[in-house]
Amino acid sequence: RAYLKVDEILRETFLGCQEDYEVRWVCGRIVGESVNLQSTGRVSGSVNEDFDRLREDAGLTVDQPAFVLFCRDDNVKGARSWMLVAWVPDTAAPRLKMLYSSSREDLKTALGVGYFGGYKDYCANSESEMTWENLNHFEKCDEDAKPLTEAEILLQEEKKLEKDTSIKSCGMANIPFHIGEALDTALSE
Repeated sequence: RAYLKVDEILRETFLGCQEDYEVRWVCGRIVGESVNLQSTGRVSGSVNEDFDRLREDAGLTVDQPAFVLFCRDDNVKGARSWMLVAWVPDTAAPRLKMLYSSSREDLKTALGVGYFGGYKDYCANSESEMTWENLNHFEKCDEDAKPLTEAEILLQEEKKLEKDTSIKSCGMANIPFHIGEALDTALSE
């Protein structure tokens, strides 16, 4: 784990999106030692059309990874379901690839794990993988890979219905505060 903090602007924007049903996605990038807000996108078509345009609309490039929080709800009022899309292109620097791969859970925890309960993370490494067709293929292969008992199927369906979307579900990875001169001096001694 990279233990990167989530920028307050990204956290506030994401929480605001829970009531703004016109936001389809939120894009964030690692800058220094935190995940910062890069951009947001509005609903402009169906879920699959918006996903197919995501790479272009979010400004995803072949050398810079990004996290995209993508809302798959279409015309749903109430709790929203989000999916984490990790855009980690093969041509990105190895250090960046490792940072993005090891920070996914920290990001979801900081924003509230309950928002991401309905979908698995989707990792895309090339332009061809950033399509709705590939995403559906990934999900179908994942479902087909594991035979489930009837009890396991019921548990999965319950998890999809459960959502803790209260602000209290947002974890706090750290408490930001300024170290004053007196404390700094005391710690140095």
